[in-house]
Amino acid sequence: MFSKVKHHQPSVLDTSGDLPVEVSNLDLRRLQAFVLAAKTQCFGTAAQRLNVVPSAISHGIRGLETELGCELFKRKGPKVSLTRAGLRLIPFANEILNRIHDLHDAAKCLQSQEKTLRISLPEILCSKLLPAVLHGFEECMPGVLLNVTPTGTTAECCASLSSGKIDVYCSPTEDMPDNVQSKVIFQERLGFYSSSEHPLASASNISWSTLKEYPVYVPDVESSELLTRQFSRQVHALPPAITVLPSIESIHNITQASHGISMLPMWAVKSHSPPTSYKSLLVRLDAPTHKRSWSAYWHSGNHLSWTLEVLLGLMEIHISEIHDQMMN
Repeated sequence: MFSKVKHHQPSVLDTSGDLPVEVSNLDLRRLQAFVLAAKTQCFGTAAQRLNVVPSAISHGIRGLETELGCELFKRKGPKVSLTRAGLRLIPFANEILNRIHDLHDAAKCLQSQEKTLRISLPEILCSKLLPAVLHGFEECMPGVLLNVTPTGTTAECCASLSSGKIDVYCSPTEDMPDNVQSKVIFQERLGFYSSSEHPLASASNISWSTLKEYPVYVPDVESSELLTRQFSRQVHALPPAITVLPSIESIHNITQASHGISMLPMWAVKSHSPPTSYKSLLVRLDAPTHKRSWSAYWHSGNHLSWTLEVLLGLMEIHISEIHDQMMN
């Protein structure tokens, strides 16, 4: 549809010498004049919008018509209207200008890329997930300083997002205020674990009523609430004594030294170093398995930057790789 125009010099992107389509050297200012004149149906009004004299618009359109090899406008005094060719070509001109606008936006985003990324993570992600992806993140985003703070309550984290103290935080929480946006990072399965010396360690499967007789240690409030809901559905009774411990290491050590049971994400147990001596307990389930989703949350007035996209993507890939290993 567009007439081919010979290059005055090779494209800086052309290293192969055999591009399938020639790249035209169309003047973007002419395209902008074309679109504005089509919209306003007046060269004079288009000139005012572009802050140039009307003759510049007229000359530019003539040049574009010569370059494309067809008339774009019917001229009737100060008013103009698109020809059949103009009607066919205007969508292409609009698309090109929109893409140029997107290109400028993307360039601005890269220029303003964060030098410091402030992220709030719970202990389990700080100790078991973040160290595994930091090397890859630093390779992808050299020069970006990662500032990590522990998460507080949902209200505290939302307040920190609103005030700009943090850029994003990660949590399995689902209910958020309207001014917070979210993106699911990964899903995880939760399992029950004990020491190899636990009375239940040799059992082939365990009922919910049996599980109720032992204290359960969990890494966060959300896990405690999930377990409470499951007990309510399964045995219609209060759950066992559930304790939220401050770190994965404390859960590991107390579980190994007591008759307590831990409920932990399977990926966190799998990635434990040195290899853990946890005994996986098969709890007989009459309901869906223990699953939950982790999400990233940020203030709706901001956008999810490319830097954050890279970090969250690396987290998702790492968890997926662990899950794949567990399935093999």
